[in-house]
Amino acid sequence: MHEDAIDLANIAQRYAALEEEAVANLERDGIAASQIRLVREADLRYAGQSMEVRVTAPAGPMDAAFLAGLTGAFHAAHRKTFGYDYAGQQKIELVNLCVSGFGVIDRPQMPKLTVGDGKFAPKSTRPVYFDTGFVDTPLYDRATLPPGAKIAGPAVIEEFGSTTMVFPKQYVEVDPHGILVIRPVSSKEAM
Repeated sequence: MHEDAIDLANIAQRYAALEEEAVANLERDGIAASQIRLVREADLRYAGQSMEVRVTAPAGPMDAAFLAGLTGAFHAAHRKTFGYDYAGQQKIELVNLCVSGFGVIDRPQMPKLTVGDGKFAPKSTRPVYFDTGFVDTPLYDRATLPPGAKIAGPAVIEEFGSTTMVFPKQYVEVDPHGILVIRPVSSKEAM
């Protein structure tokens, strides 16, 4: 729709249909109506251009304030994207209307590993080539590493489907969730 021919009732009808579809899809996926959030967007361009800029459309009724907010958002987004705008100089075109629906869910809690006796040991060693040549490097089974385990590199940590290398001048620590965190050894840290 060209700016001079924008039909706010038509826009309201189209957004209502998109919002209804988004809500139906989310409810079909088990999201309660109270947990659904909708965001209106629109693609606009200056008349005659071939490239649109997507902006967030104002919520609420489709009235003069809606249209002013939408065009203002477009001019600002165009200025931010391209470094200039034609506000007050060039008419705009409304190209696409979009609605995104989101289901607000509780963030899952990551389980923490149970703390055992804290003892662990390499299962074996093998020569591994680093910049200085081959180094006898300890091999660890990841499943046996307890939370809080800290290993100075070089080391190899093996598990099904993955191998983690800890290089010289690095160390690895197992966080409470079992995640391996590798960091460089700083001059302050003596492993």
